[in-house]
Amino acid sequence: MLVGLGTSGPIDRATLDELRVLVGPAHQTVIVNVYAPPGLTDGVNAALTTFARQHRDVELANWHDAIAWQLPLLAGDQIHPGSEGGKIYAAVVRDALQRLAEIPPLLRPNAYGLEPRTE
Repeated sequence: MLVGLGTSGPIDRATLDELRVLVGPAHQTVIVNVYAPPGLTDGVNAALTTFARQHRDVELANWHDAIAWQLPLLAGDQIHPGSEGGKIYAAVVRDALQRLAEIPPLLRPNAYGLEPRTE
C-alpha cells in the first residue's frame, strides 16, 4: 500500500497504528513523507520516519529530501509537484518499493534446521 499523508496537518501515532492494522500483516506499506513551507508540517516527517523505522514491513519514501533542493519543480503552493517534480516523486516511491522487495523473508525456526519445541 502507498500512503501519502500529513501535508494538511499533524499525524499521530494512533492513526499510523490504525493504518497498519487496516493494511494487515500480509501487506507491506510505503509511507511518503512531506515537503511543505515551514510551519505547516511540524513533526510530521519525524513521526513518519520513526514509524517506518519501527516496522519491518513499512518503508519511508523520502520525498522531502529529494525535492528540498529542487523547489522550482513544485507547484506555486510549494507542496504539490509539477510535472518534472512528479517524476522525482515517482522515483522516490519506486526506490522505496525496491527496498521493500529486497527485504529477505523472515524464516521459521525449522528453516534453520532447528526442531520445534515440544514442551
